Amino acid sequence: MTIRHFTGHPLSHPALIWCLFALILTCITIGLISLSEHTLRLSRERQESQARERLQQDTVVALWRLDSRLGPFIATLLDPLSGQDGVEAEPPFVKERFTILNGTKGRPQPVFSIHGSTPHPKNADHFMSLPETVSATAIMNSVNQLISNLDRMTEPTTSEGSYTTKVNVYTNKLQYDDRVNANSISQSKSQLPSSDLELLNRNMIVQQQIALNYQDEFSNQGAPSDNNATRSENSTLPRQWSTSGKRLMTLWVNDQLFVLRPARENPDGLDGVWVDWAALKNSLASEIMDLIPDANFLPVGDKENLDPAVTLAALPARLVTTGNTSTPETWSPTHNALLIAWLTLSATAVIATIFLQKLIALSERRATFVSAVTHELRTPLTTFRLYTELLSRNMVSDPAARKEYLETLSQESDRLTHLIDNVLRYSKLERTSTIPMTEVISVPDWIDRITPRLIGRLKQCGMALDISSPTEGRWKTDPPAMEQVIFNLIDNAAKYAKSQSDSPVQLIAEIVDHEVIISIADHGPGVPPALQRKIFQPFSKSAEQAAETAAGVGLGLALARQTAHTHGGTLTYEPTAGGGATFVLRTPMGMPKSNG
Repeated sequence: MTIRHFTGHPLSHPALIWCLFALILTCITIGLISLSEHTLRLSRERQESQARERLQQDTVVALWRLDSRLGPFIATLLDPLSGQDGVEAEPPFVKERFTILNGTKGRPQPVFSIHGSTPHPKNADHFMSLPETVSATAIMNSVNQLISNLDRMTEPTTSEGSYTTKVNVYTNKLQYDDRVNANSISQSKSQLPSSDLELLNRNMIVQQQIALNYQDEFSNQGAPSDNNATRSENSTLPRQWSTSGKRLMTLWVNDQLFVLRPARENPDGLDGVWVDWAALKNSLASEIMDLIPDANFLPVGDKENLDPAVTLAALPARLVTTGNTSTPETWSPTHNALLIAWLTLSATAVIATIFLQKLIALSERRATFVSAVTHELRTPLTTFRLYTELLSRNMVSDPAARKEYLETLSQESDRLTHLIDNVLRYSKLERTSTIPMTEVISVPDWIDRITPRLIGRLKQCGMALDISSPTEGRWKTDPPAMEQVIFNLIDNAAKYAKSQSDSPVQLIAEIVDHEVIISIADHGPGVPPALQRKIFQPFSKSAEQAAETAAGVGLGLALARQTAHTHGGTLTYEPTAGGGATFVLRTPMGMPKSNG
């Protein structure tokens, strides 16, 4: 269905039509906005989920990397390194190496024995480099608290809750026990979450490193005796630890990290190392810089809930990040789809607006045209009816008056014919894309042939025609159509420039650059600037304008330009020098260029 089908019926209430169009467009826009927000939110959530998943994967890889490094480090931390010339060298990240001697009858509290360090001058329970809150008693109390959990740790169980608790204690404090029932652990693995299982597997790797180092140490000394394997309540804490099969213990005492083991030279003592946690933490962070740039490590205390997904197996510490899993939103196929949708909606809205605007404007012009044609037809029909009644009843006896009446009827007939001819020609051009029926004519001969008709039209208004044409030149065109164009331009000059009847209308024809250029200039009032864009629009004159201005429906200039375009030419308006209107018709000659 085309615009012509719509405009066959007048579009009443254009304001209501625009409001309805705006309402529909607003509803579609709101719907698309809601859809876009929902789609973008889902896209962001998907990207954040992928970022969290990548962080979890990187965390697993980082923990495996760190525990693989920390296992040998912890296993050999209490053994001095052999430097050059057989001189013992301290392992990295060791602040102080010490031995804690259990209390005796004369000194019931445990005391430090520090190689190369000075005990606290007032209390042998401290030494100078340690903080005041860290004492031998505090360390022994922490060890005693962990030893008291020994039975619970080694007791076989299949309950997920108790086994997870076992993993918590086991991995938090690195209590390596050679009496753990491997079968019970393997039976319970299927009940563990993946993060707990990862922690357990990493812990087992660390145990193997500890056990391997332990076996190497005693390979030349023989295995420890099992004669004292049974613990008694009266045995000292180091002896209980030694008989339990434990290798090493890592623990926090007032935010200071220590690694301890039963003293080899003194069964009632503990060998220990005060770890430089700040330096070790920075080293660990740099180790996984490629995976987690903002990594940090915090101690895991006795009363804290263990998160296996971020807990180290080799140290009682957990890996923490900033927790910022948001990623900058990147352009994705979802954004492409939304962009296409918005561009489509925008283009559709623009096209619909232009279409509706032209539809309403054309409907209004058609209605205006009907009104103007009605007015234009009423005048000649009234004249026909009045004059024919007078003549038919012999009410006009004067021969001169009768002749005048007959000439008036002839002029009104020509006017009516011209009006109907314009309407029919424009309708034909609008309805079909007719190919012009062209023929080759002589420009001077064609102008001479149409001159009498043009002069006759101007003579009705008391105006003259001044013609200037070339002496030769051939033109391939549709002669009747071009004649109608020139007549419409002359008729326009006759209507609007008749007040300047003493100045002739000028018709200048010339051939320039293989174009036929015909200019028709009058010396009337010209076209106001506000109307220069409307004069070529069809049906641009209402009945009121037709009554106030020259006769016509505003179709002559529109038909002339349409015909010019059909022949590959143009019709333009220019002000006449000194006042007036000049219309310039340019069409191709349609003939091959001659050489020379």
